[in-house]
Amino acid sequence: MSFIADVLNQPRPDSVNDIACRPERQGYFPSPVDWRDQVLYFLLVDRFSDGREDRRPMLEKANLEAARPMLPNGQPWRWDNWAKSGAQRWQGGTLAGVQSKPGYLKRLGVTVIWLSPVFKQRGHLDPYHGYGIQDFLDVDPRFGIETPRHVTKAQPRNFWEAQAGTHVN
Repeated sequence: MSFIADVLNQPRPDSVNDIACRPERQGYFPSPVDWRDQVLYFLLVDRFSDGREDRRPMLEKANLEAARPMLPNGQPWRWDNWAKSGAQRWQGGTLAGVQSKPGYLKRLGVTVIWLSPVFKQRGHLDPYHGYGIQDFLDVDPRFGIETPRHVTKAQPRNFWEAQAGTHVN
């Protein structure tokens, strides 16, 4: 069994101090020789994709009213009201959405995917951006998975992967 599979099959530790798994002399992907040669793409997971775009109808500019019907109170849908209300709420991007777009990122010339934090967030703050971390040992279920795995499956597409996070606040 590989080091990664062995670690992922262990029960969840109660503390980071309980993790006694350093991949001594195990296979890894070394950093680039020169990061100046890389094209970094910061990806705010919640705002990127949910991976279900192919299941939604395309927006027709000639028929915008069909895309936004009247609100339940009879008022017309307004972009400015939606934009104001959406600044601090989750939009629904998931890790599956990230995994569904490597071709898109490759066509942009991206060589490094820098992900926003996906760790479990503090619920009372509802921080969609990922920087309100409650538990570094768990992935927030709103990102679509409960067990941390290699989130971008980047190696087959030749991407580097960087994970953002706030460890000292």
